[in-house]
Amino acid sequence: MDFGSHGHFAPVQQPEARDGERQHFFALNTRRGRVLKRLLDLSLAIPVVVFSLPVLCLVVKIGQLFQSSGPLFYCQTRCGREGREFTIIKFRTMDLPPAGRTDLEENPGARIYPLGKILRRSKLDEIPQFINVLLGSMSVVGPRPHHFDDCRKFEKMVGDYSLRTVTKPGITGLAQYTEYRGDFEWNSVENRVAKDLAYIHNWTMVLDLLLILKTAAIVCRAVIGGVLRRMGISSSRAKLSPATLKINAAHAKADDMEQTVIYGQETQRRAA
Repeated sequence: MDFGSHGHFAPVQQPEARDGERQHFFALNTRRGRVLKRLLDLSLAIPVVVFSLPVLCLVVKIGQLFQSSGPLFYCQTRCGREGREFTIIKFRTMDLPPAGRTDLEENPGARIYPLGKILRRSKLDEIPQFINVLLGSMSVVGPRPHHFDDCRKFEKMVGDYSLRTVTKPGITGLAQYTEYRGDFEWNSVENRVAKDLAYIHNWTMVLDLLLILKTAAIVCRAVIGGVLRRMGISSSRAKLSPATLKINAAHAKADDMEQTVIYGQETQRRAA
């Protein structure tokens, strides 16, 4: 795929089953699989956008009025399915840059206002992306969307990089909520791409549900940790509440089931 000019790309060829492997009935490169995944996306995005997002918008805007003037959302162009350009929506977590400067200076973290740090740590700044899901430019689960400049760099580093774009980018994904979440490291590009391709190749509805559960557990733990820090309590010294213990248990169980789904799919294909 040529990432040279925004919005004009040759479609990426859908990955086919490897020799000796049998493609499962609801694979992501089939219409059946895409319809099923879209139904799951809508079943989650509609209630979040209608009920949760308005409340969160109000809370964030009130915080911004006291801590950081500027728009509620931060919008940026990203690379979507088959290299199509779309605008990703997030809560703005940083002060606006001084006149004549961009948000890509050497130390942008210095501009993160206090509430913005909480939003980033808890991943709540990503919630407006459910609007992107509702509009059809993103999915709840999938490879994370990158900047076009990064796409060009990564494609030179990893030959199979463009295969990530056969499906819609996601709010969460297999790479983000395993060992490759958090700040981006250039030496992890190949590993991230491998995780994204493993997700695409082994996709099932169960895998999506497990990743959503895992993501929800991480967000809940981050929110609880933020509350404890605000109260001056170290999370490592604090006695875990029953709710937190249940979240941790659910997270661990989702980890085990996620590996079972992925490796189970691989085993079934090799045996077919």
